[in-house]
Amino acid sequence: NIHKAIKKLTITSQKEKIWKEFDDRFKEANSEFYKILTSDYSNLSINQVRVAYLIRQNHTIKEIAEILQRSPKTIENSRSLLRKKMNLEKEINLTEFLRSIK
Repeated sequence: NIHKAIKKLTITSQKEKIWKEFDDRFKEANSEFYKILTSDYSNLSINQVRVAYLIRQNHTIKEIAEILQRSPKTIENSRSLLRKKMNLEKEINLTEFLRSIK
């Protein structure tokens, strides 16, 4: 059991490093988008910001689920929460809205 726990901690640590690098590169490559998103919508979690970025890049729900290692249903829920937290009307396309943020 100890070996399993150590292996799990090692994997978790590696995942955290990968996500840290992803977040750093994302912020660097999309600094204006990131600044606007996090200042205008400060209520978004880091995972919701990641989902927003991936939606903006035109990834499908299935692709986002694979990238973030979540279920497609979780990503659908994340999209709904993004819309709610951003106060978007149903007729506004989320992808187009996110792409309009410069």
